[in-house]
Amino acid sequence: TAYLAVVAGGKIGSAKQTLSVPNYSAGLSMSSLILAKNFKQLPEAKPEKEAYTFGRIKVEASTDHIFTKADEMIVVYEGYNFQMAAGATTPSLEVTFTFQHEKEAAKATPPAPPNGLVTGKKITVPTSYPLEKFPPGNYKLTVNLTDKATGKSISRETTFTVK
Repeated sequence: TAYLAVVAGGKIGSAKQTLSVPNYSAGLSMSSLILAKNFKQLPEAKPEKEAYTFGRIKVEASTDHIFTKADEMIVVYEGYNFQMAAGATTPSLEVTFTFQHEKEAAKATPPAPPNGLVTGKKITVPTSYPLEKFPPGNYKLTVNLTDKATGKSISRETTFTVK
């Protein structure tokens, strides 16, 4: 749990947020989900220690997770410690996105290989969804990543709103 307090001009504000840190050394793992409306292409790669920067891509993360039907929602996550077959250049992974509207049945994408940048035993995956066909309301997004080589799966969830 992280606590943040700010004092400025005689005003005080605070926030409490539970953080989930992946165990990078124990089997298949997955980062938290980042939701964004935009990203920028950088002229040169920046160190990963700069927040929301992945190589030459700087993700402009949404802090409120509120989107309009005109927006395209970008979902970014990283997968870690998957198995690579000898001589393989891509991991044997499948990902499924499930969108659950507050008043409708859940809708899942068909399982598909994630399209991302593989570096060793890490994959960085950006996926975008146009929201024009999403009815207004609150949603739960579940991303399920499966390592087909080991049969292990891991999921992460977040919420967002379409106005």
